Amino acid sequence: MAKGIDWVNIRDEYESTDTPIREIARRNDITHGAIQRRAKKEHWVRIDIDAVVTDKALVGKKGILGRVAIRKIEEIKEILGSNYSPLDEPLVVSFALNYEKWIAAQKIIQDKGSTVISEKGSVYISPYENLAKMYENTFIKISSMLGLNVASRKRLSLPTKSDTEEVSLFDITKDLLECDVDV
Repeated sequence: MAKGIDWVNIRDEYESTDTPIREIARRNDITHGAIQRRAKKEHWVRIDIDAVVTDKALVGKKGILGRVAIRKIEEIKEILGSNYSPLDEPLVVSFALNYEKWIAAQKIIQDKGSTVISEKGSVYISPYENLAKMYENTFIKISSMLGLNVASRKRLSLPTKSDTEEVSLFDITKDLLECDVDV
């Protein structure tokens, strides 16, 4: 394989768009067979965009939803199961979009810090902190509307899974702390 091939972007486009493989290959000056071999070797999975979101303006090359949002929409549809309706799509898309933007803001905060210093030397809270909080508040409100937390599932009379059926991130963290391992 030639050096200088941006496999991260190729994989992102392969997995999160419905762009034909030959088109992705042409734009990256490689063969479609090279993409197919790499996809098979690394277990790349193409998202069935039509099954995730019906509004084509939201997905694709110029769409506003990224890979994280599309995967979050798939998860929500799976969680809601028979309780999902196409009428829920605007709420689900809004949840996923705010979630994706929250992650991006958190990455910027992690890289640049949660404060900024003005030209005069004053210290302020980073605008990304405010954006992250706004995105977080929005997706928390929407999650409650959709029944994506235990309290809202009970309020909406939706079935809830037993806490013992699944292991959560909090359980893993607790176990790691007990083992005196840095998290």
